[in-house]
Amino acid sequence: MTNSIEAAVTAFANGLPVCLFDSEKREGETDLLFSAQHATPATMRQLRQDCGGLLFLAIGHEVGERFGLPFLQDLHTQPELVSRFDVLSELVTNDLRYDSRSAFTLSLNHRKTYTGITDKDRSLTTRRFAELT
Repeated sequence: MTNSIEAAVTAFANGLPVCLFDSEKREGETDLLFSAQHATPATMRQLRQDCGGLLFLAIGHEVGERFGLPFLQDLHTQPELVSRFDVLSELVTNDLRYDSRSAFTLSLNHRKTYTGITDKDRSLTTRRFAELT
């Protein structure tokens, strides 16, 4: 392991942020990562302020399988849902440059949150989900 990778792994394990560039062949973006178990309201605030856009909790395939979490793409193509909600078929992402479908699944909030939007609520949801995995 190179020194920079070792430093990133150590920082991540200690709850510090790590910047990760995905690839020119993928999105060509740098993501700011925090360990979910160390999530605090300050962590969420930093992510909102420095990164903007959508905040998400990255999970491995095995975690998604354990909790029975579907890919959104799978929901967007379920015939019984599409027949009731025409808009779902318009949300299919089968033209991504970097993969055959989006890796997103359902949004979630811990039951003890109020709106799920505040930094406090987001950090609670993130920490509690990490405890389950």
